[in-house]
Amino acid sequence: MRKLSLGASLFPRVGQTKTLYGRHEDAKTNAHPTERSKFLLSSELCGTCHRFGHPASGMAIQDTYDEWKRSPYAAEGKR
Repeated sequence: MRKLSLGASLFPRVGQTKTLYGRHEDAKTNAHPTERSKFLLSSELCGTCHRFGHPASGMAIQDTYDEWKRSPYAAEGKR
């Protein structure tokens, strides 16, 4: 699971590494290693919150990411 740090715009991978991942190449600090993540710039990042199902049945409760993905907007590259 990723932890969001809004102030620094960096996303550490908790428990796996000390590297903080950000959206921008120039997001650097001397406190820890940093690395740019293409995932954080992708539409798939939105799907991590905007797609989930019922824990028992698996039936979709919110599926707005997949709805967007099948839409003309996604085909046009709009996010």
